[in-house]
Order: sequence, then structure tokens, then C-alpha cells
Amino acid sequence: MKNQFTSTAFRMTTSLAFTVILYCLAATCAMADSDWTGFYAGATVGALDGEANPSVTTVADSYFTPIRDAAQLDPIASKEIDAQNMSGSLFFGGDYQLNSIVLGLEAAVMYSSFSEEESFSDIYDTNADTFYLSTTFETDWMVSLTPRVGYAYKNSLFYVMGGVALSKFSYEFSFKDSLQQTQVDESETSWGWTAGVGYEYQISNGWGIKAEYAYYKFDDIFEVESRLPNLPDDGFNHNVDFEADSFRVGLVKRF
Repeated sequence: MKNQFTSTAFRMTTSLAFTVILYCLAATCAMADSDWTGFYAGATVGALDGEANPSVTTVADSYFTPIRDAAQLDPIASKEIDAQNMSGSLFFGGDYQLNSIVLGLEAAVMYSSFSEEESFSDIYDTNADTFYLSTTFETDWMVSLTPRVGYAYKNSLFYVMGGVALSKFSYEFSFKDSLQQTQVDESETSWGWTAGVGYEYQISNGWGIKAEYAYYKFDDIFEVESRLPNLPDDGFNHNVDFEADSFRVGLVKRF
């Protein structure tokens, strides 16, 4: 669930990034050209807007009814799980400049604690019994390796990036009513992809600042089943994806 603190922090991060870019663009006009060839490292702080997308399908035979129960349970069990959280990252990379074009490769690790639960209870449309559904999704780190292509102008560097990402996820699902219950508790380390844009400004003595946006996508993290005890033809099929938007600002040291 989203909370007021993380939502405010998210807006503050994006506003700060925009302010940094405007200030550095104005300052760049009075600067000499910078050299972007070499290695660099740094750290950022920011906000992550994440969303888990479970797709849960009711398997109906003798316990669930194929039409009415599935139509009621599927939308509830498949409800998206989203949250905004603070993030921090460390990165290391290298650039090579060809005139105004800068080619690079960057490795980064980001930490952001995403741990959200959605719980529901309702009464079956087909009878007066009450059922309960609960879903929890967790992840707290992402590693990425991204080639970059940029355009350098004096002390400013504008770039786009895209590459692979890796993260560990946990997914828990439980269902119960007065007669039956089932659950899933799975963890997976999954590959995904990331792409984004950024701006870096060199200040002096190898130090600089940057503002960056990145999008992360992980498809088919979990493809699992949960069947009712003694009723293997009834239960649920699960497919879970995750995506996130990351806004961050930070310090860069070039060597």
C-alpha cells in the first residue's frame, strides 16, 4: 500500500532531479569542454514506484463452478500490488568519447524495500459462505548491466541506456473458506531488462552530479499452481510479473 511519506519523497526526488538539470544546463554555457573518457563510480538516492502484476486463474471442476466462482475470484486474486519506496544505489562504469559521442558500460546495484500485502474477504455469489484471499509480494534489490550512448556538450552529458537486470522475488498466496484452503510460498531469482535516460554534469576535479530515470521489467517470474487438498482439479494457476519506475539523483567521481 502506498503511504504518504514515500509518495512525498517520490515527488521530492523528481522535483530535485528537474531542478538539478535546469541549473547545470544554465552553468554549462560558461564552461570549457570536459573529457568523458575513463572510469567512474558513484552513488544515488531516489524513489522507486513498483508494481507487481499477478494473473491468477481459478481452476474449476467439482468444488468451484467454472463460470460464477471464477468470475468472482479471478479479479480479486489478480489485483495489482503497488507501492512507492525510497531507494539507494551504487554504480561503477567506464566511458569512451568519440568527438561529441560518448559510449559506455555501467554496472549498478540498487536497494529498495518493496514488501506489500493485499488481503480480501467476500461472500460467494453461489452460496452464503465467506472466502479469504491474501497475496504478498517482496523484492529489495536489483542488479543491472547497461550499455550507454551519450551526447557530450561542454560539462554536460545526455545519455540513453538499456540492458539486463537481475533481482530476487518472493510471492505468497493463500485462499481459504469454511471447507477448503490452499497456499503458495515461492522465491525466485529472475532476469529482466531495464532502459532509461540520464543527465550528468561535471563540476571540478573529477566530481560531478547526475539525474536519472530507469524503467525495469520482469516477466513470468512465477508460473506456479496451488490446488485444493484432495481436489487436484480445483485450485489456482499463478503467473506474476513486476515492473518499476526509478527516479534518482547522485554524485559521480571520475578517475
